[in-house]
Amino acid sequence: MATTTTTTTPTGWVDQAQYGNFQNALQLSQRPYAQYGGPTQAGWDPGQATAYNAIMNGAGVGMGAMQQAQGAALGAANWQPSQVAAQGYQPWMQGWQDTVAMNAGPAAQAGAAQMGRGEVGNVAAGQFPGANLNAYLNPFTGSVINTTLGELGRQNNILQNQSNARASAAGAFGGSRQAVMNSENNRNFLDVAGRTASSLNQANFGQAQAAINADQNRDLTAQQLNQAQDWNVGSANLANRQQSGLQNMLQANQMAQYNAGLAQTASSQSAAARNAALVAQAQAGNEAGKWNSDIGLKAGIANQLAAQSGADTRLKAASALSGMGLDEQRRAFNAADAQWQMGSRRQLFDQGVYDEGRNNWQAQRDYPLKQLQLLQGGLSGMSPGTMRTEPYYSNTGANILAGGLGAAQLASYLPGAMNGIGAAYNGLSGLFSNASQMPNSIYDAGAMGGEDLLASLFG
Repeated sequence: MATTTTTTTPTGWVDQAQYGNFQNALQLSQRPYAQYGGPTQAGWDPGQATAYNAIMNGAGVGMGAMQQAQGAALGAANWQPSQVAAQGYQPWMQGWQDTVAMNAGPAAQAGAAQMGRGEVGNVAAGQFPGANLNAYLNPFTGSVINTTLGELGRQNNILQNQSNARASAAGAFGGSRQAVMNSENNRNFLDVAGRTASSLNQANFGQAQAAINADQNRDLTAQQLNQAQDWNVGSANLANRQQSGLQNMLQANQMAQYNAGLAQTASSQSAAARNAALVAQAQAGNEAGKWNSDIGLKAGIANQLAAQSGADTRLKAASALSGMGLDEQRRAFNAADAQWQMGSRRQLFDQGVYDEGRNNWQAQRDYPLKQLQLLQGGLSGMSPGTMRTEPYYSNTGANILAGGLGAAQLASYLPGAMNGIGAAYNGLSGLFSNASQMPNSIYDAGAMGGEDLLASLFG
């Protein structure tokens, strides 16, 4: 499908005016950003700074006096009057001493004597796996076995020589029958030699095992006899210890009873003498206690009245001191507030001056842009020119040609789709009478670029 384009242009003076506006706009867009250099925000007035510092530091004004007042008031509030109580006295008769009955103490107990398990030896039966078997083996067994095997080997050699002689006499020396005979002789020799060595070793082991069992039985019997003797000796020692303990218990009990009697007599005499002295001391102490109690009560009442008067005086002074601290803090805050109000008015005036200067600067900076917008507004109703593109259709042969070219281009990207676009290639070839101008196959068409394919079709 082909297209056609229609273009309209504005009149000459409109085109020149629009171009001039574009040049002006381009020049304005390339102008660097202009930073305003004047002040933009009014800072604090000195009066505001002075008022701010006074307010921030004003929390501590008068705090010394108020803290002293709080401490004094707290002390007065926490004051507790001392309790005045009549001082009593304790009768001295509480020290009366009674006669204590002396006890002989618990009777000594005779403990039953016991025989410890360690006094009787243990009996442990020996086991064959733990015995030293080599110590019981016959040291001559090896010599007997070697001698016997040597004699069997000599007899086998004689037999082999006889067999070889018979084979040689029969003309069969070195044949397979001779080899079979020699092999059979050797097998019989090895069989007899193995049984003989095994029998001799078995006999030696049996003798050693019997000797070990005999020694272990004798050792077990000796241990049992020693254990029985340990038991007899331990039983005799146990009886002796029991008798000795009973005798010691009787002697200890008799001695404790005698000592208790002596102590009882001494305690009775000491209690009588001490009680007589305590009676005299109690009489004198009771008289002194009454007099001291009366004097202490009078002194306590006088001290309580004096402390109460001092607490009232401190509380009144604390209230007056707190009021003076609050007045000082209030005057400081009022003065700071007046300074802040005057400073704020001066700051507001300075900010108006700064805003006016910045607005004038912005108006001067934006004046060329407003002039450009004014000119552009005068051209807003003028036609800027148009361009329109519309499709148009040609004959069927050209459409088939375009389809064939598209199929060939597709074949260069999708080689596996050749069967599907063969029909498009056949349709192209039917439009040309000169077959030599066409590619040899659809694969050749796919391998060509678009320009090469057109050159092959149109020469």
